[in-house]
Amino acid sequence: MRLLARADTSRATRGTGRGLALVQAVAQAHGGTVSISGAQVTLDLPRSDAR
Repeated sequence: MRLLARADTSRATRGTGRGLALVQAVAQAHGGTVSISGAQVTLDLPRSDAR
């Protein structure tokens, strides 16, 4: 996922292209992952037992 890159250029919707790149950065900062399959985006973060 690249910052400011649109995945679907055929749509006339507005946006900056930052969404998935930001999600990926947050996931990685917390030891997690992001995966994409079609239109489904999955965010996996490790469980924290600290409270």
